Amino acid sequence: MENMLAYKSLSAAVRDKIIDLILFSGRYKPGDWLNESDIAIELEVSKAPIREALRELAAKGLVKIVPRKGSYVAAFTENEMEELYNLRFFLEMQIYKDLINKKRLEEDDLAYLVHLVDKMVDSSQEEALREVILPKFMALDIEFHQYLWRKSGLRLTRKILTNIHYQILLGIMEDLKHAESLEETARLHYEVIKALRRADIKTLEENRAYSYFVRRKTGFADVQKKTDTGSLLPEEKPAAL
Repeated sequence: MENMLAYKSLSAAVRDKIIDLILFSGRYKPGDWLNESDIAIELEVSKAPIREALRELAAKGLVKIVPRKGSYVAAFTENEMEELYNLRFFLEMQIYKDLINKKRLEEDDLAYLVHLVDKMVDSSQEEALREVILPKFMALDIEFHQYLWRKSGLRLTRKILTNIHYQILLGIMEDLKHAESLEETARLHYEVIKALRRADIKTLEENRAYSYFVRRKTGFADVQKKTDTGSLLPEEKPAAL
């Protein structure tokens, strides 16, 4: 039993490390092949836990396995990414409605979310290469959204979001690599918190639609043109937040 538990712990550690390599190392992009031998040498493990981890990640949509050829980082067409973002938008709106209608968020929850966004903004302002900043920035972004998922009472919705989580991460990572301003991306999250505090579903819908569909395609190039649209735009953190 102890050996089995140890193996499961090793397998989970290998899986998490491969996720880090794919998403954060900058060494892989969608469509790149993953060399099992090289990864095994780098992680100082045998190929068995590598293969098990890749099978698990294939089930979650992060990698694709080709029989007798190997595994590669999943690549999504523009239409598939649009479908993923549509799914995310619909499911997260159900989360927000549940959080608001059931009054599931306390002041401590909102304060924690503000803390996460503060750290995102700080990270975006660091004088370093984007490849260096992105892992920390993305980890904070992930925690922000997953925290809200966890606070909801919608078990099945959370499960579906979790199942497409890694596919969404690939899309987010590619978007953030090309976003014109990480700080603008971070500050949009203050608007989410403000809308949750006010129980303002309409603003949440506008904010998320802007982030997932408009901003994602424009890379913030048209932010200045939208200065009269109010709630859609990121802004400085208000003192009352």
